[in-house]
Amino acid sequence: MNWMFYAVLAGLIAAAVVIRRQANNPESALGRWVENRMRPRLAQGLRAFFYLTLVLWFVIYLTASKEERGSLSDFFESIARTFDRGDKDLP
Repeated sequence: MNWMFYAVLAGLIAAAVVIRRQANNPESALGRWVENRMRPRLAQGLRAFFYLTLVLWFVIYLTASKEERGSLSDFFESIARTFDRGDKDLP
């Protein structure tokens, strides 16, 4: 990776820190906006996000074929068997 990637990454991290500090500061305009508009809806938004994710996974499970439903658990079992044998290569 070149230096430009690291410069952009450092800039994004610095911007995130500044925005977070302003959002948590109740004396700034952004902090007041967050307190008035975002915080009251945060619990409801998180609850809706988790329920929608649960419904999405349930729909994916129901629409998958019988072979695909067990494919992830089969994959993890094959990895566990590989470690039991002492091999370092994944299946």
